[in-house]
Amino acid sequence: SPYHGTGSFTLESNFLTYNLALDAGLRPTHVSIFGPASPPPNELALAADSPGNSGFVIYRGQINLIGAKVEELRRGELYVNVFTALHLHGELRGSILPIPIPVPNAPGIQPVISVSPK
Repeated sequence: SPYHGTGSFTLESNFLTYNLALDAGLRPTHVSIFGPASPPPNELALAADSPGNSGFVIYRGQINLIGAKVEELRRGELYVNVFTALHLHGELRGSILPIPIPVPNAPGIQPVISVSPK
């Protein structure tokens, strides 16, 4: 695909805040978080903001991770998949990988999560 995207994710307790910016020409039909790859993954759909004038399609919001999803996220087993009408199985895919960021005097530090291409 000639298209690109960037994203950041922050985990607080079991709430995952996401912020994705995708090339405006991509025209996604939907974007979801999946994982792990085996057994069959569960889908967590993400909501899109209005495109605005940034030149990007923005997905921003928060989802509640339930069950084993928090630990799967911390182990780097979740990924983002961007679907389009031309690529029904996904045109862009990126792993969500934990990046620990130390915060002085903060109890229960949670890692910031970022998207990186596979």
